[in-house]
Amino acid sequence: MAVAQASKIETAPVAYGMDTEPPKKPKKERDHPLLLVALILLAAAFCFPFVWLVLASLKPPAEVFNGQILPEQWSLDNYRQVFRQVPIWQWMLNTLIVCVLGVISVVLSSSLVAYAFARLRFPGRSMFFALVIGTYLLPGSVIMIPTFLIWNELG
Repeated sequence: MAVAQASKIETAPVAYGMDTEPPKKPKKERDHPLLLVALILLAAAFCFPFVWLVLASLKPPAEVFNGQILPEQWSLDNYRQVFRQVPIWQWMLNTLIVCVLGVISVVLSSSLVAYAFARLRFPGRSMFFALVIGTYLLPGSVIMIPTFLIWNELG
């Protein structure tokens, strides 16, 4: 029995203290500095249109396409004009209502369906489960019009 305990002590994990260092991990391909630079440049290229959009919204209309990124005159008039002429608060409220109702309905219906598939045994269960999983393969554009019609009928 003493031999078995001694072997357990020998194979126990080593605690690294102040005087010992953990083993070094091998360098991976993703740690290459050129890859990091390329990813940063790619991220900047993808973020540039959004930055340009925000900066253009802060320019007067005459300066939007003048070729300069930063505005000569900073202006919030575009935002004031939008909030005065368009019912944007109503649109935001409509969006919030649709999103909240959509989330609640999806969570409730999905949890009921998941419970049925997880706990109940019924004939055709695997076929119905395959049908549910198959609906995930439909692209969003296929279900966009039926979804709109359903929400339109709900008012």
